[in-house]
Amino acid sequence: MKIIDERGRIFGKINIIDLFVILFLLLVISPVAYYSYNALSKKPEPKKVMPEAAKVFQEIEVDGKFIGITAGDLELISVGSQQLDKRGDVAAEVLALGKVSDYKTYEYKFELGGGQRIIKEAIGLKQLDARLKLKAEVEGHKLHYNGQRIKVGLPLRFKTNGKVYDFLPMPLEEKIRMQVKYTLLLAELCDFIKVGDVHEEMTQELNKIVNARLINVVFSEPSKLLRNSYDGKDYILQEQPQYRDMILEFEVLCERNNYGLFPRYSLENNTENKPLKLGNTYTFSTDLYALYNGKIIDIEIIE
Repeated sequence: MKIIDERGRIFGKINIIDLFVILFLLLVISPVAYYSYNALSKKPEPKKVMPEAAKVFQEIEVDGKFIGITAGDLELISVGSQQLDKRGDVAAEVLALGKVSDYKTYEYKFELGGGQRIIKEAIGLKQLDARLKLKAEVEGHKLHYNGQRIKVGLPLRFKTNGKVYDFLPMPLEEKIRMQVKYTLLLAELCDFIKVGDVHEEMTQELNKIVNARLINVVFSEPSKLLRNSYDGKDYILQEQPQYRDMILEFEVLCERNNYGLFPRYSLENNTENKPLKLGNTYTFSTDLYALYNGKIIDIEIIE
């Protein structure tokens, strides 16, 4: 019997071309099936869990105010009041308490347009000066307490005796008296300037803060300008009755940092960022008028 007959079949059964096709398919499919099986049946390697970085804590003392509290709350907050963390450790503690004062804030404020607005002020709320010891978490150059950033002007939640209070960290404050000279003020404007006028700012929480108070009008007279004499041979000082020069004395609440003393403006309305020092300019603004670019000529820190 012939191995390959005249029709190209092996032993008269399988066509030689069909055989080559089958062998080719086996050569192609077998490796694919092998690797696919291994890939599907292989157990996944357990993921490597990186150890969590150890948290760094530091105890700090922060001065500030409990804000928006009631007269009843004053009896619940005392030196030694604490907030505990989830493990029962002390996270915050009241170290000292100071003066109690009225807390001015708004229950609501609506702008109606055309200069009309509706304002209702909350009545009976207090603020209490305090110093807290906090267990702060160090994250780079920032400090956090219970997930809250510790920063001047940002309220922190302090829970004690089953109630939660807002504690507002405050900057290192100083009061100064300073004299400022304003020149060429309109005489009509000067009629509105009175001792006792205040410069107020509105914080992001809609609280009014008095930053400066006018305590004395040291000097006030018509402005004088240097002009040519009538014969043109000399110069003379001529009064300008429509303008006035004034020296005003203010009591100003300041913040001290590494660069000096700065007016204590709210975070939202911080428009002037010049240190308070001799020769610099100072702006005083009330609800009725604004005095710009006065030159500071004298400064005294109030003890």
